[in-house]
Amino acid sequence: MNLDDIKAHWSAWAREFESDIRATTRTPTIKKLEIAAIGRFIEEACAGKDAANVLEVGCGNGVNCLALAAELDSMHFDGVDYIPEMIDSAKASLAESELQNLRFEVGNILELGSNPFLAPTYDVVFTNRCVINLNQHALQMDALTQLSHRVKPGGLLLLLENQICTHAAQNELREALRLPARKAADFNLFMDQTKTLQHMQSLGFEHSSISNFASLHDLMLYVLLPAISEGKTAYDHPLMDAVTELLLNRPDLSESFGAFGQNQLLVFRRCQR
Repeated sequence: MNLDDIKAHWSAWAREFESDIRATTRTPTIKKLEIAAIGRFIEEACAGKDAANVLEVGCGNGVNCLALAAELDSMHFDGVDYIPEMIDSAKASLAESELQNLRFEVGNILELGSNPFLAPTYDVVFTNRCVINLNQHALQMDALTQLSHRVKPGGLLLLLENQICTHAAQNELREALRLPARKAADFNLFMDQTKTLQHMQSLGFEHSSISNFASLHDLMLYVLLPAISEGKTAYDHPLMDAVTELLLNRPDLSESFGAFGQNQLLVFRRCQR
């Protein structure tokens, strides 16, 4: 899909689902794990800081920021998204809350440098399945450059994005159980992890870690349950709630199941200069 068609897709979903989680994902269980994983890194990075600032680029209808701002109420959050209807829903949800540490505004990941809403830099900048909506790897690298400029020296950039390598590994397991390969949605281009690591290094960032927080979840959802359900993806199966609760209560287990989650969290720290 071209960029205009991708934008039209998200505009349509924003109008259809408004503040509902389905505006950005079909899977409420993975959303819980995403928020928890991002929150752990933000809390660790900002521990001891009196007034930490956090930016989400591609915030959609605000689900991530609303949850994180409520949990981490000593920090300030900004959220931007290039779909005005998404931001309208985010602002409506914010108005219904009592949160005072959160703002939303329209903003394009490829035009962050000219966005007057944003602070010059942030302690943490993060994305959640945002960069994959750019239809060329070169544009994705441009987006990473834009993101990098908004991170303070010593600050973190968190990229929670779909990766080609883990998606391929997941499909290898499906093949072992005689299941067809899963394809990426037409409006997504999964990221090339090697190119991402190289580009971030060139921008003066150290690669801190990779979190495979979703591997067990995705193994269950996309491999094991389809193997016993005629190939169907059972988003509402009771086992998905159990797996999610287990990982939320025991996040230390998340790295015990390999790199098979198509959502992977790459953590980068901007070098001090």
